[in-house]
Amino acid sequence: MRAFAISSPAALPTPEAGAMRIVVKAILGGLALVALSLVVWNGLLLESFANLAFLPYAVVIMAAVLTLTGAWLKWGTWPATGAQFRREGSRLNAVPWKTFFLSLAAGWSTMATAFLLYIAHRAGTGLGGEDPMTLPDASGPWLIAALAMGAIVAGSVEETSVRGFMQGTLERRFGVVPAILVSGFIWALFHLNHSYFHDGAAMWFGIFLAISTILGTIAHRTNSVLPGIVVHAGFDSCYFLSAGVLQTSTHIAPIAYIQSLASAQALLGIAAGLGTVALASWIALFRATRAR
Repeated sequence: MRAFAISSPAALPTPEAGAMRIVVKAILGGLALVALSLVVWNGLLLESFANLAFLPYAVVIMAAVLTLTGAWLKWGTWPATGAQFRREGSRLNAVPWKTFFLSLAAGWSTMATAFLLYIAHRAGTGLGGEDPMTLPDASGPWLIAALAMGAIVAGSVEETSVRGFMQGTLERRFGVVPAILVSGFIWALFHLNHSYFHDGAAMWFGIFLAISTILGTIAHRTNSVLPGIVVHAGFDSCYFLSAGVLQTSTHIAPIAYIQSLASAQALLGIAAGLGTVALASWIALFRATRAR
């Protein structure tokens, strides 16, 4: 028995407007949701850095904001204008369990493969580890909760806005490949501030464009952002939480820690094994979603 029932392909109204107007509407709509969410979360973080006692409240407030926003996008009827667009454009559609887990397997195994290849590249070229994250001097449990919430904010907001509103709108007008490329280009652009590994903006742009292609393909095959949210937030959580634990206990960042455990050759071998898992997972996912 399925715990989720896949929704029929979203049927957003086809605007009579020209192509450029649709592109602008899709991009601005997605960016507006990202901007609003980041303003709220960054404001809560700034208050928490100034007053660490506020950190627990920041986590709870942001959890409530995400929950209420998701419920409004999916079921809200006010204002009536745009209610159908919000409901279908958000792509918060249910997915069959089998498809859901195949999406997680494909997404996580591919990202883990790429992550290990990147660590091996840094080790082999002498770049070493990464710059440590800037963390508040908070107690362990609430620091972990804040890091986990940061990953959830990134995953849920970015997937709903970029792979939902932005990519979904473009898909119906231009097709899946242009939609993934355009939305991925925008997503990669506003991630260029992640170049704190000193590898250069061009390399990081390519990395995030590739990640966006992975997440965009999952969203298209499932017609939902829910698997992508779990893939995105889950991967970010692994890095954020490991950084929180390692930096507070051993003063070493995650990539440097992994490099201390295995050689570049060993990392390449593990990546090859994970790559095989990723390929098998993608084949199974495409077969399971063949009707799409």
